[in-house]
Amino acid sequence: MLKNTLITIALFLSLFGFIYYSHKTLIDVCIHVEEHCSDIETALDKKDMSSAYKYSLEIKDLLEEKSTQIATYVNHTDINNLNNEVIRLSQYIKKDEISESYASVHVVKYSCKYIRDLETISIKNIF
Repeated sequence: MLKNTLITIALFLSLFGFIYYSHKTLIDVCIHVEEHCSDIETALDKKDMSSAYKYSLEIKDLLEEKSTQIATYVNHTDINNLNNEVIRLSQYIKKDEISESYASVHVVKYSCKYIRDLETISIKNIF
């Protein structure tokens, strides 16, 4: 009887730890992506395409590095859409398409905000 209780408590604590770690990782990734998007917007305002391209590659690398960790916690379709838009953004910047780059960077920022809002615990998300 005691053995079953200890196993159940251990499983619960493991699950709780995994959820906490995944949630923290997801929020940190979204914050970093949003910060880099602001840096890209600033670089695009200054017509500094090389810096904007560097920031877009940093976002791509960060998402590739963390995508397996956060895809177990959120819907992988949202992460895939975000990855696709970041790749599109880097190509727009590489080809000096400023208006398309602005549009794409806003989609990336909105997607991160959407994912973060969706995973934040609130009454709206519970019901």
